[in-house]
Amino acid sequence: MKFQKNEMSYVLGGLWIVHETAMAAGAHVDYDEESTQMDGEFYEKFLAPLPQILGIRTSDLAFEKAPLWFALSERLVSCIKSLCPEVLSEVRFREDDKYRSLIERVEKEFLQKSEKPLNPLNPEKVAQRAFREIRQTKRDVSSLPNVVRGLALIGWVSKNVGDHRKCSFCPAQTDREIGGKYCHRHNQRNRNGAERTASKLYMQYRMGKNAKQLADQLGIYPPSEEKTVLSEPSRLRTMIRILLPNKIANDWDKKELEKVHRLLLQYCPRVLKTLGGTAVLELGYRELAERVKEKLNPYRFNADFLQFHVYAFEVWFSLEEQVQPKSRGLGRRMRERISQAIVLATEGKSQVEIARIMQVRESTVSIWKKKYDGLFQALNTF
Repeated sequence: MKFQKNEMSYVLGGLWIVHETAMAAGAHVDYDEESTQMDGEFYEKFLAPLPQILGIRTSDLAFEKAPLWFALSERLVSCIKSLCPEVLSEVRFREDDKYRSLIERVEKEFLQKSEKPLNPLNPEKVAQRAFREIRQTKRDVSSLPNVVRGLALIGWVSKNVGDHRKCSFCPAQTDREIGGKYCHRHNQRNRNGAERTASKLYMQYRMGKNAKQLADQLGIYPPSEEKTVLSEPSRLRTMIRILLPNKIANDWDKKELEKVHRLLLQYCPRVLKTLGGTAVLELGYRELAERVKEKLNPYRFNADFLQFHVYAFEVWFSLEEQVQPKSRGLGRRMRERISQAIVLATEGKSQVEIARIMQVRESTVSIWKKKYDGLFQALNTF
């Protein structure tokens, strides 16, 4: 079977991610800033069974990072070509692939007896599960097809991390599942929940459009448009955070948490209310970041730059607040009709008589009584 390396970009991308994840987990020996040495025993154990299946020994490569990567990638391509070329049809990268395409091709074979399917709307979990499945695979050549599928899934998630775009209106990322230029709040095709009717979706879209126009008029842009402030971290760093979630909590998080709390309390009341009020201040940094992601931006992959992210949405909510439709007052003709009804009532006319004189139904007069008594301060006239 003929194939080119670029068709294996999912697989090779996944291989690069797990290789660097092993380094970040402890395989890199930090003798100095430019150290290229590695702990071979840790690396082979952490990435088992991949080195064993491919017949790679770090000691044969002098425990050097770069030679190891090239040996891994070349050996993997060679093994796929000679031992399981049929799996390539499943994991091949195609320019015209739809969002779910890879998962649909590999899911059945990759999960085998598992009843819990992969959820493409939660790519972090897909990558974590693929990594876990790879590490639990038997250390023999028969496991190679499933390892390749797992690497392809990790590579797919890595590509997806970089491919999410910002909504044309607000600071949120777009929903890749339904496509388009808008996020989950402003995309009119996203009906997650029975309460999100077509009319409500349209109203949210219109409010977003009006808020963006107001921002342009005032020269106010949500900070997310500043690449130096809210640009996504490198794809590699993001993926390492996904595959090694337990290594993230540290003193830096504690200091950042204090800054975010202060920001929410002093400058971002709208965001604080959206997140659930002051109760969220009891959450840790990562838990708070997950709440921000859940409530504000479900398609953002990580918690980096959380302060700027919170502030961006506070700016946006303030813009939406200014363009939000207000309660409509009574029109001139309706005010005249209500006033006429009040005058008739003060003359002692009953609801039936008022309805007959004004040529409306009696139920209409009753509605006026209930709805506009307070507005016209005529509680005792009807």
